[in-house]
Amino acid sequence: RRRFFILAYRDEAAASIKTIIKNHAEDSGSVHIHLGDLDQKSVYDMVSSRLICKERGDLDELIKLIVLKTRGNPLYVVEFLKTIKNEGFVNDTEGSLVFDLESIKREMMVADSFAEFL
Repeated sequence: RRRFFILAYRDEAAASIKTIIKNHAEDSGSVHIHLGDLDQKSVYDMVSSRLICKERGDLDELIKLIVLKTRGNPLYVVEFLKTIKNEGFVNDTEGSLVFDLESIKREMMVADSFAEFL
């Protein structure tokens, strides 16, 4: 009988999980895939695929802020984007991206990183 598990964890917070996985990995044929942080271009691709934006330049400052706040963590990028959209800081209007970068900076400065905010 086979079992299929998907585990997601942070490296720095999961020493005990890593030990368990290591002990069972050799016997079970498991595969460990490490997903690192995204670089600025990857964050741009991720964000631009979710927002309508005619010009790349329109997003550059927003992307820099998102990378700064999320440190490139894909989950945090998605959550940060959801938050600024839900709070009304980013709107897709008639094929153009409209956002107030200064308001986003001011309101999202709660913590040095979005990880701390979560």
